[in-house]
Amino acid sequence: MECQKKRQVENEKAWRARNPDYFKYLDQESAWQDKRKRYNKLWKTAHQQELKEYQQARREQRKEYMREYMRNYRQGRAPSVNRNKS
Repeated sequence: MECQKKRQVENEKAWRARNPDYFKYLDQESAWQDKRKRYNKLWKTAHQQELKEYQQARREQRKEYMREYMRNYRQGRAPSVNRNKS
């Protein structure tokens, strides 16, 4: 058991030595997400009127979708979108 643990630790050290940049990806992803959030916030601020018009134009469609969804939910049926999953 002791030998196996020691071998695992050595293997991890060797792997990290061969792949020094592997964990830097996680930091890059976080930076990308932060940048994307700022962009989305600025875009929504700049296009408030267009977003409002879009929502108003589709309000009835959304209400009907939610009525149907809740009707199916109350009856214990899965939403029709998920029915044909393989």
